[in-house]
Parts: sequence; C-alpha cells; structure tokens
Amino acid sequence: MSCLLWMFPVLFMVHELEEIIKVVKVMPYSDYLSRYSFTIAVLEELLIILGGVSLYAQLSDNYLIWLGLFIAVVIHFIPHIGIAIKLKAYIPGG
Repeated sequence: MSCLLWMFPVLFMVHELEEIIKVVKVMPYSDYLSRYSFTIAVLEELLIILGGVSLYAQLSDNYLIWLGLFIAVVIHFIPHIGIAIKLKAYIPGG
C-alpha cells in the first residue's frame, strides 16, 4: 500500500508540471495568473497532498482522506482523457 500511497503525489506532479510548462500561457485567465503564480499554487497543493494527507495516511493507517483526494484527482483526469480521445492526440497538461 505504501507504494500506491506515494504514487499519488508523483502522478499529481507529472500532470501539474505539464500544465506549468505547456498550458499556462494559453489559459483563459493567463492575463491575471503568471506562470510563477500558478507554480506557487501547484506547490501549495503538493505540500497539502504530500506533506499532509499522504504522510498522515501512512503514519495513522487511515486512508479515507487520501482516498477522497485521490478520487477527486481521478475525476479531474476524466475530461483530460476525453479530450485526448476526441482529438486522437496526446495533449500535454490538457
């Protein structure tokens, strides 16, 4: 379970790094949000996931909060997968 537990932050960061590199400049709110600001927001989310939830789950053997966040991120990936299937191409970060 420990390996699966720590794959969540890795999966999250792969997705977010792609968005930082490729998508920030074309986001609809890119006039208000710089790449630096977006990166800081991603870092904050990573610290919550990695430092808070994943570490808590491993130390306490209570995986409910971790599972809830994991399900939320998987649901977030569904539109990304749908877009890739519709366009028949891999879309970094999108």
